[in-house]
Amino acid sequence: RTQGTVTVADYSKDYLVERRIDPDTVCVIHNGIEDEKPTPGARERLRRQWNVHRDEVLIGAASRLDPVKGLEFAIDAVARLARLEPHIRFAIIGAGRSEEQLKARVKALGLSTCVIFTGFRSDIVDCLEAFDIFVLPSLAEYHSIALLEAMRSGKAIVATDVGGNKESVNNDTEGLIVPAADANALA
Repeated sequence: RTQGTVTVADYSKDYLVERRIDPDTVCVIHNGIEDEKPTPGARERLRRQWNVHRDEVLIGAASRLDPVKGLEFAIDAVARLARLEPHIRFAIIGAGRSEEQLKARVKALGLSTCVIFTGFRSDIVDCLEAFDIFVLPSLAEYHSIALLEAMRSGKAIVATDVGGNKESVNNDTEGLIVPAADANALA
């Protein structure tokens, strides 16, 4: 009963059209982000704060800690990687209802020295600067701001094939797109 609808991704428009919304009344305007630069020295400062050494590869995720974000699959992927490469670290930036379950999973997998939980942070631009690889293991997305921020920072990216992720990241061009809920593919 609306005259028009604005969505943030073609994925969202397709969803509405499948539910019999007139496609001529749906306009897609992709999310955008402002150009922001990290604080000088942020990489070194945060890696020192998180006790990440220069020779270590820091994989990071920035997200609400919620089951839909798929972080348990990223933790399982890191467990596989850590067996092969001892210089892997994983930083999880964010807070949410899954925090205790994720910490328990890390402990159960023996990854307590490998995984860093930073809690909520408002300095995401600086945090991304500290990462070597950004992972977006979501099980569902529309048009991820976190993914856009990682792209802006020039990070290597691994993202799941959900929602509008492929509208921002072309597989093997801007990053890697892998199936959702698949720790092996994320690894």
